[in-house]
Amino acid sequence: MKIADLFVNISAKGADKTIGALGEIRKGFSSITSTSLETKAAILGVMYGLERLMSQSAQAGTNLTQFSNLTGLSQDKLQRWQYLALQAGESADTMAGDVNNLQQAMAKMYLGQGAPAGMNAVANTLKQNFDPKRYRDTFYMMDKLREYIQKTKDTPDIARNVVKSFGLSDQTYQTMVSQTGNLSDIAQSRLYSANQIKRLNDVNIGFANIKDKFEHGFGKINAQFGPQMVKDLAKVSDAVLKIVSAFAMLADKLRILQGFTRVFDGWAIALGGIADVTKTVASGKAASLVPDMTTMRIFAQSLVGTGPAASTSKTTNVTNNVKVEARITGVKDADDVAKHLNKHINDAYRNIPKGGH
Repeated sequence: MKIADLFVNISAKGADKTIGALGEIRKGFSSITSTSLETKAAILGVMYGLERLMSQSAQAGTNLTQFSNLTGLSQDKLQRWQYLALQAGESADTMAGDVNNLQQAMAKMYLGQGAPAGMNAVANTLKQNFDPKRYRDTFYMMDKLREYIQKTKDTPDIARNVVKSFGLSDQTYQTMVSQTGNLSDIAQSRLYSANQIKRLNDVNIGFANIKDKFEHGFGKINAQFGPQMVKDLAKVSDAVLKIVSAFAMLADKLRILQGFTRVFDGWAIALGGIADVTKTVASGKAASLVPDMTTMRIFAQSLVGTGPAASTSKTTNVTNNVKVEARITGVKDADDVAKHLNKHINDAYRNIPKGGH
């Protein structure tokens, strides 16, 4: 189907193929330059879809053309071997590469660089069925190597190394083991003719030119606007990095907030202690709040220190309404402070209302 026919069918889909419909199609093509962006995008999508559908077969045409140019060998025979490879799970490219490797191994032998290490093993195994004078006939050698593998497949450790010396891979070895069919029996419908290969190669080159045209077109746009775009993107990246840095600083600041949280926790503990004191007083067990002399001495010593003090003043809240105030004048040591504090605490205790009052 021609590309023009394809577009005609697309445009006329769902409508009667009348003169009117064809007229609308013609009008649409005549004003293609004013077509909406969506239609242009759709056309590009069709082109991309066609390229995807055609690329594999078109590339096959190019590969076969290049193989023939490099080796001078038959494209038809290579395709037959590639068909066998397909049946064994081997790729067409691997088979083509191995055929090329075999030809190179035989060329080196012709140039006096030594025969493959497995040449004698093949000749001795096949005996009269092997003509060493035809070693430069690559596809003849392919047939003989497959024949050798079929005869020695019970010793694959030896046979694999023999065929590897000719440049064949493990994939081709297992293809020759599993595929015993006659190459001439492969249907021509599974093969491309020489003329088809040429056309497929032309299609592949054509699509390559289209890609190149788009690439250079965008390249020119990039050359014109790219430098400024790069500068703009650099500015954006700087802004993004500043934002990231700000978040990092914020994370550090949050550690200070964690410190504030600990302060609030301390307040809660302190307030909880006051609540415990209040409960104790209310229960009539306030006597347990009065410290003994030893405790008072240690507390007083921490206030006075080791030297004398002229005056010490300490205020302690017991409940909301009870204060113990100690004013100590001319104390000499911690024992004096402890005695005075203990006296005033006892006085305060006696003034605490008893339960029920």
